[in-house]
Amino acid sequence: MILLIMVAALVVALPLMRKKPVPTFLLYLLFLFFVPYWFGVYVAGQFIPACFALSAIVVLVLVGKARRLALPDILLAILAALVAILTASGRAEPGHALAMLGSWLAPYLIGRNIYAHIPQDRVHAMFAGFGVLLALQAVIEFSLNWHPWVGLSNVGGPGEIWAGIQYRSIFPRSEGAMGHAITMGGAIVMMSPFVLARKWRPLWKTLAVTLVVLGAAVTFSRNALVSLGAVVLLYSFTVGRRHSTAAVRGGYALLVLFFGIAVAPLYLAAIDRGTGVLTASTEYRANYLSLIPDVKFVGLSDAYIQYAPGLYGWYSVLYPGNVVVTLDNTLLLTALQFGWVPSVLLVSVMCVIAARFLRSKSSLPAAAALAQYFTVATVAMITQYPYLWWMMLGMAVHNLYTNADVTRKDRPVVVS
Repeated sequence: MILLIMVAALVVALPLMRKKPVPTFLLYLLFLFFVPYWFGVYVAGQFIPACFALSAIVVLVLVGKARRLALPDILLAILAALVAILTASGRAEPGHALAMLGSWLAPYLIGRNIYAHIPQDRVHAMFAGFGVLLALQAVIEFSLNWHPWVGLSNVGGPGEIWAGIQYRSIFPRSEGAMGHAITMGGAIVMMSPFVLARKWRPLWKTLAVTLVVLGAAVTFSRNALVSLGAVVLLYSFTVGRRHSTAAVRGGYALLVLFFGIAVAPLYLAAIDRGTGVLTASTEYRANYLSLIPDVKFVGLSDAYIQYAPGLYGWYSVLYPGNVVVTLDNTLLLTALQFGWVPSVLLVSVMCVIAARFLRSKSSLPAAAALAQYFTVATVAMITQYPYLWWMMLGMAVHNLYTNADVTRKDRPVVVS
């Protein structure tokens, strides 16, 4: 009965949402940034977070008729078809396939179509605003040791996994509603190119950029710092030429070099405090190499093991209990779940977009997405992270493969 009511409400709401793309997209971003990931429902034993369901709805709102397919679209269509075939034939887990199709492809389609409904500059202004708000929240969360979403653990999903706060040495990490400090840091950094590109007054621009840097820092995520450095350099030497003067961009690049050489070592030493936690984290990831021989050409790896009801991992003698519980590498995880071929398709999409960007030197979303490649190679697609990253990829493909300026009247460019 509840499901029928939800479907009926969706049928009524969809026409209105199509007429109001700006509020719809704002609602989507609010859910991604400020609604706990563990807010959702279980359907047939599978957790469906609210952001997953909302992505599917927003896709229905935004996607329209095709005008032109780009190479990344074709590669992703092949990937999706292959995953569907493997799942239907019993050679891949349905839960893995659902996560890929829902949290990868749906946000990608949203990104591919959003400029057809909302002017580009307005979308980028939204990202800049949310980036500053997210960074401000991270700084306040750390400064006051106040984590407002911790108490919201009983909202339908696995709050016992995501609601608690992680520590790096003695420091509580800012996580917001995202359940993980790496996702929080990644989200702030993905919004940073849009902050850099805004034409605000110098004082406000300085405060905003400072907030972004501090917000990323208090997640105590090395991935966030590496990605922030990468995004500033990409901005300074490529797309930033359209938004900032040479002097400003040169200043950004010099600051990255200064922080990388002089500040970063002190920062890492301070958060490690002789505990060896950073070294242990690196060694944990390095031991993933033991899983490579178990990857199949296509299909689920034989290393797959369910070690508890609803929980799975990967067999390896190098880990406690002979199980890799957390596999922080999207490329390897894709290979283990679906085989080498799907993983190579994913890498191909990333390489094609990178090559196109380096040739055109345009697109803020492309700079945001490319700066995350290191994180993608060292982190799984956890919580809200895939929804943001794949949306950036979709917008990047639109920018890089569409020469005309984007306005509200432009038609979508993606096959629904």
